[in-house]
Amino acid sequence: MNLNPSVEIFIPIYNRIDYIDRALKSATSQDYENLVVTVSDNCSNDGTYEYLKSIESNKFTLKRNEKNLGIFGNFNQCIMRSKADYVLFLCSDDWIETSFISNSVHAILKNDATYVSSICIANYHNGEVADIGNIMEFGVYSGEILLKAWFYVSFYYGKNIFSYPSGSLLNGKHLRNEVSFDSLLGDPADIDMFLRLSFKGRAVFTEYLGANIFIHDNQESAKSAIDGSILNSQQLILEKYRPKLAKLNLFDDLDCLSNFPIIKYNISVFIWRKNTPYFPLTKCKYAFILLGCYKRIVNHIKFTIFKGFVIKELNLKFKTK
Repeated sequence: MNLNPSVEIFIPIYNRIDYIDRALKSATSQDYENLVVTVSDNCSNDGTYEYLKSIESNKFTLKRNEKNLGIFGNFNQCIMRSKADYVLFLCSDDWIETSFISNSVHAILKNDATYVSSICIANYHNGEVADIGNIMEFGVYSGEILLKAWFYVSFYYGKNIFSYPSGSLLNGKHLRNEVSFDSLLGDPADIDMFLRLSFKGRAVFTEYLGANIFIHDNQESAKSAIDGSILNSQQLILEKYRPKLAKLNLFDDLDCLSNFPIIKYNISVFIWRKNTPYFPLTKCKYAFILLGCYKRIVNHIKFTIFKGFVIKELNLKFKTK
């Protein structure tokens, strides 16, 4: 076993001239020695690339794509360039703790894991803060357990069990050989990547703080919540994993749901409205899953009603409060 594996921090960037200094400083200030930092510019047009070119040093390498590849296309370009044992995707508006890499390498080696998912702090532009990635109990998990937990927590509680990419150290070999980002999924492409990587080995969910995530209106996830495309993305990833979920017997099918009032009695429906991501409308015994059917307007809120299935109760260890 290599006790000093190589690590590469990639900072995919597009038009983040106001935030890049903080991200770059946190990456180049890590206390882990076998480390390189690479910034991958996705054809920025706000002066970001020119600024980075002016400060380029032996602390980081600057790359520029020939054309804009989209957010996850840029991530995949980083994977193609990588050679390190482990890879971190640090979003250009986030920053990581000084010992994040060293702590994560230790956790991976100790548990023979494929990746680490750490706790993150969400820093909202209005000054509010919140924890991210602390729903699962701290420990080591198989792919099957994480698939069950993701499905249940995501579609019953409207929460994400995984950390952000900025707070996750990933196995570079698996990324290069078989696991990349499926850009066709939209926002959940990182969740899909975490799930597929989980089936390549074990995942460690740690109790230490890994990254600080800056939440603002100019993020792709915020844009998808505003325009409603997040619903389509959730449907796509659900359809992708439906065969595996069916084999695990995690839900009961509903052939049709055309009677709208039934929703308020025993099924939570996920809704979308401007500036608000999907979330359960009511706390009920069952959760109603998005599969695409028809729409209805109620009290100026755009409800999207779907046929689908209800989730069965699961005996899993996680925190939902």
